[in-house]
Amino acid sequence: MKFKSIALEHIKLEDEFRKNLEDFNLATNIKEHGLIEPLIVEEKNLNCFILVEGYRRFWALKHLNIPVVTCKVEKLTSKDYRVLKRLRVELKSKRKTGYEVERMISFLLDNGYTEEDIAKQCNIQKKTVKKYINGKDVNIHWKIRAEQSGAGRHGLTEIHHLTNIHPDNKEYVADIYIKRRINANNVESIKTLTKLDEFNKSSKDFQRDCINNMIDDENLNNEGIKDIVFTRSLKQQYTLSAHQYVFDKVLHLFDKLIDIYCHNFVNHLTPIQKKDLQRKIKIISNKIGLPPPSSTPPKKIFSTTIKKHQEHTILIKIDKKS
Repeated sequence: MKFKSIALEHIKLEDEFRKNLEDFNLATNIKEHGLIEPLIVEEKNLNCFILVEGYRRFWALKHLNIPVVTCKVEKLTSKDYRVLKRLRVELKSKRKTGYEVERMISFLLDNGYTEEDIAKQCNIQKKTVKKYINGKDVNIHWKIRAEQSGAGRHGLTEIHHLTNIHPDNKEYVADIYIKRRINANNVESIKTLTKLDEFNKSSKDFQRDCINNMIDDENLNNEGIKDIVFTRSLKQQYTLSAHQYVFDKVLHLFDKLIDIYCHNFVNHLTPIQKKDLQRKIKIISNKIGLPPPSSTPPKKIFSTTIKKHQEHTILIKIDKKS
């Protein structure tokens, strides 16, 4: 390996794997501080050097009209091996987007490399390679739009693999993800939604409402997701599973209320607050069909045995007096 000053016109570019190489911030930085990290090239002959690493820097230098640049020169290899070297660097630095890495891995697979080969050469796990290949079949129009908007690739792959969801709603989720209205965490929550029978057996509109409700609540966990699906499902139609879930949820909420009604809470309720609580309790009682609470205290009812005992005691006292 050696360093050499090379004219930009003698540097040949191969597949870029990147849709947009223009980076005006990088150009400004080079103009102010110079090229800190040299380009890496392979020498084909005295007037031809193939660029291996530094495609954005190359275009920034072209933009600045810099004719000659210092490069790190390596021995000539092959096109696929140059891509492999670039991939190795990018996986460590993580400067490229998932879309670019996916294209590089696809290129290597198309040129006879296996997943094991790529993992070994790049010193990564095979599952990392698989993570990028999983997106190969994603709708190409989604990919183009998502890369332009800056939406992450892995979230798009998860949307592609969603099942038990109406096709129109799948398209809807992809659209709002590409527009950056939701993120990968939201996609994971939607994935949880699709695993619930009450969700995947429901209408398109029902599913859409559940998705939108979930998006509106940023702090939603798995239990919250179930709350949305089961309560909405029960409002539409009775099912034993939905009814049992909501019943258990109501009991749990009542237990929480009972726990909240501590001494310091109850003893400091104002008359107005008590009336507000009474009104809510009355609404719940009416919905369940419970008899209204009586405003007068219940009459004392004595059993026949107690009455007879009292009568017997009185008779004994009278008899003693006589």
